[in-house]
Amino acid sequence: MNIKFTKRLSYKQARNTVLVAFLLGLMLSIAQVTLDYSYEKAFIDAQIRSILDITRNPAARMAYIIDHELAQELVNGLLKSPSVIGVELIDSNANVLASAKEAMFDAPYRGISDFLFGKTRYYQEPLTIDYNPNELLGYLNLEIDTYAIGSSFLQRSLTTLATGFVRSLVLSVILLFLFYSTLTKPLVSLIKALTRLNPEDEKNAVQLPYPKHHEDDEIGCLVKTTNQYLQSLHSNLTRRQEAEAQLRHYLGQLETIVDQRTGELRRTNEQLQTSNAMLERARHQAEQMAEARSAFLASMSHEIRTPLNGVLGMIGLTLDSELNHEQQQQLTIAYNSGKVLVELLNDILDLSKFESGKLLLEQIEFDLRGTVEDAVNLHSQSANEKKLALECDIAPEIPENILGDPTRIHQIISNLLSNAIKFTSKGFVQLSVQVADENDQEFIVAINIKDSGIGISKEAQEKIFQPFSQANVDITRKFGGTGLGLALCRNLSEAMGGHLKVSSEPSLGSTFTVILPLAKPEHIFRPQVNPQLQYYQILLLCHDALQQTLCNHLDYWGAPYKTLSYQQPLVPQLEQIKPHLYSCVIIDRAADANAFINANDDMSIIFATAHQDMLDKETQQILGISKQLQLPLRRNELYSTLLQVFHLSSQTTVEEISQVPTSTFEAMHILVVEDNHINQLVVKGMLEKIGHHVDVATQGKECLALCQQHHYDLVFMDCNMPVMDGYEATQKLRTIEHMKSVPVIALTANALSHDRQKCLDSGMNDYLAKPFKKDQLAYMVEKWAGQHRNSLTAEPARA
Repeated sequence: MNIKFTKRLSYKQARNTVLVAFLLGLMLSIAQVTLDYSYEKAFIDAQIRSILDITRNPAARMAYIIDHELAQELVNGLLKSPSVIGVELIDSNANVLASAKEAMFDAPYRGISDFLFGKTRYYQEPLTIDYNPNELLGYLNLEIDTYAIGSSFLQRSLTTLATGFVRSLVLSVILLFLFYSTLTKPLVSLIKALTRLNPEDEKNAVQLPYPKHHEDDEIGCLVKTTNQYLQSLHSNLTRRQEAEAQLRHYLGQLETIVDQRTGELRRTNEQLQTSNAMLERARHQAEQMAEARSAFLASMSHEIRTPLNGVLGMIGLTLDSELNHEQQQQLTIAYNSGKVLVELLNDILDLSKFESGKLLLEQIEFDLRGTVEDAVNLHSQSANEKKLALECDIAPEIPENILGDPTRIHQIISNLLSNAIKFTSKGFVQLSVQVADENDQEFIVAINIKDSGIGISKEAQEKIFQPFSQANVDITRKFGGTGLGLALCRNLSEAMGGHLKVSSEPSLGSTFTVILPLAKPEHIFRPQVNPQLQYYQILLLCHDALQQTLCNHLDYWGAPYKTLSYQQPLVPQLEQIKPHLYSCVIIDRAADANAFINANDDMSIIFATAHQDMLDKETQQILGISKQLQLPLRRNELYSTLLQVFHLSSQTTVEEISQVPTSTFEAMHILVVEDNHINQLVVKGMLEKIGHHVDVATQGKECLALCQQHHYDLVFMDCNMPVMDGYEATQKLRTIEHMKSVPVIALTANALSHDRQKCLDSGMNDYLAKPFKKDQLAYMVEKWAGQHRNSLTAEPARA
């Protein structure tokens, strides 16, 4: 055991004990020396005082008799004392009778003695006689050297300190031996035994021997605890060795299993690679099928829209000519049916866009009220054919302008109305629009379509929102349909940041609710109402839904009114209300007109009815009806009708937002490039009705030739044409100097989003999908031709 002597425990114990003993002994020695010092100081004074007491009487007699010889002997005798170095005897007259003095001698420790006791001391003793103590005979003066006494003190102090040190040294040696014997030696033997021990090589648990005479003390407890630890360590090592043996056994089994699994994984990997190759081929085939489907949809869209544009365009042109009522009604039905077909085509294309992630939404300013009313009016014919009450209730607080995608909103409402009418055989279909919430950035608009139709079971309510799915096969067989409408409505709602939900029970009808967040424009327009309306009182006698809608509008306009009920006889009600106070009545049953005329023949009567039920002028005059109001109700028509029957100025009518701005441009020279003869006639007829000059080219090369010869304000370009298509023609058109800035509008039946981008990339300015209406065509003309004219007038100014 290589432990330094100074690091051993016995040395540290002995060192600490001796250090304490030494300090205590030193303190005691210092205390003893201090007491001896005090004693020596007092001894000096006592010794000199004894000398003075002995010599005082002889010195007094000598001073009295003035004996110089005896005085000198006395002085010399005193000088023989070791402490006295100077003696002087003086009489009463201050005469020196005798004196003696010897020099102080140097010694090694004289400085310490002088420091402790002083170098010399002086004593003066007055001399008197006993029988006359008041008579002063003289003085005896002594000079004392303290070294004689101080040296004796120093010797004693040194001896005291030396003996104390020797005692401490002897004590430390004794203690060191005792501590080594009782502590260090048994510990060293215990350490050596532990050093030689190796528990891993022992089959049985080893035990440390107890040091002799230490079986029951702290070292014995240490040995006992160590043996217990060794016993536990041996047990743990035994278990670990057993576990290692088992682990080696398991590792052997595991290696066998791993080899087996590796073989299986290798075979599985080969199968997976084969499957991946098959999946890659399937993916490639799916991509090809998707591309083929996109191409098919584009082709189908083009092939359907091209003749459909001719049909709707020609019907639209015919509707603008002079027709009788029956012809007008028949052509309107045909036109609306064509628009339904266009909407079905749009549904198919939009669903395809959703699946490919290519649907683009507009964010433009539009009239939500007008969009909703147009959608309701589009389906009014279908509702009337089934004798359903189609009601439209739009909250008056809906602003005149709002930001969103009017086409998609119209599409959602149209699909939901179409379904409601389809699945309702009797009763009603009600559409209502309210502002559910509002903040600084947007309106939260709630659109509800409620019907009294067959209803939907809980189990089928989620299924109906899946593409090509309906509640059950019987419904498909009985009512028909593709199952696209609701899926598209939900997708469109969610794409605009809203949602679509349904509440329904079988045989109790359904309520579809669309929640849409629509952004606020920079400036919000509110309707301006003629304030004179408040001076005309109005009576209402209609069915409940229409009556509630009328009440909402009249409340908002501040017009006073009173409602009558179908539940009570009409004549008694009129007798109670003083009919002469009312200027107008709105009814929805023509038979009730006579009762109001009898009550007040000056009262104007407004008859609200569906378009096909409107009265001819002769019947209207016979019944005394002043005006007819077409249902479903439009707010602006109601307002205009009231102004007419009250003979009020229409300059403060409700402001409307229209997509087609008022024409402020002069007649323009427009080139139409279209290979389909029917579409040529449609576009040319619409543009000429607006008042523009039109040239027609059948393909791209003819277009370029005409543009070389003439200056055009605007070009409508079809995309798919023989010889040279519209994309190539537009690119070459831009190389003609005077045609570089002329707007080119794509006029094509391709309606997918990538088709629009392809047109823009080729150099066209805008895009108009077939079929289109005259007002859409007029909007494009005025939008782009106006910008072109402004740029032409600005260039000379800059020059």
